[in-house]
Amino acid sequence: MKAIFSFTCALILGFVAASAQYFSTTADQKFTFNEKSDEVNQNYSVVVKSVDTDADGIVTAVYEETHKVPGGGVFDEMKMTSKYKYNPVDEVTTHVLMDRQSMIDMLFPVIQTSAQGQMSDDQIREHLNSMKITGEIVVPVAPNAAEGQVFEKSRMRCFMGEQQMNILLSKGTYLGKETIETEAGKFDCVKLSYQMKTAVVGAPQIQYVTAWYAPGVGAVKTVSGNKKGADSEQQVIVSVGK
Repeated sequence: MKAIFSFTCALILGFVAASAQYFSTTADQKFTFNEKSDEVNQNYSVVVKSVDTDADGIVTAVYEETHKVPGGGVFDEMKMTSKYKYNPVDEVTTHVLMDRQSMIDMLFPVIQTSAQGQMSDDQIREHLNSMKITGEIVVPVAPNAAEGQVFEKSRMRCFMGEQQMNILLSKGTYLGKETIETEAGKFDCVKLSYQMKTAVVGAPQIQYVTAWYAPGVGAVKTVSGNKKGADSEQQVIVSVGK
């Protein structure tokens, strides 16, 4: 009887852990998204590069996006990384949209192209690693949050010589639960919105973002625009691989 009870508890705990994480815990799993805006209408891939669990039970997954740059231009392809972290204590999944490493990875091909061979890849990385970068941009996905509940702002600063890049995520608000349907199927989501402000030189650029997060996947749909209620860009999941 004790063995049956223990086995039952293990099944229940396993189900709760699997369903509570708003991201994939399967390394090498691949998702395909469609990115659509006034200038772009194309698919891009997202791959789960790694999944780790630390001594405190916090699960971290690293996602890598590969985007083709329309028309070539500065470079043909851009890779971006983000992280998901699940804390079993409060059952909150934190989507780390940008941190120090993802900022360096994003800037590398830009500097590589602009350097036009005058700097080696090692020199570029050394330069980027010496930059002062503070903070990170995060979205906490709380499945039990009440509709209208707000979440804390996050900020990131990147110092590039005499220039400074400031990124601020603010006015984050939970908008309740919503089921959405895409080419990849139906997803029961936590819906939320936030404002992203980026300032480098001159007037800051502001994006108003609404996102839907599904268990076992992560963000399955994101819409944004530079005016409230005016959605000019969207990313939607179209397939789920293994």
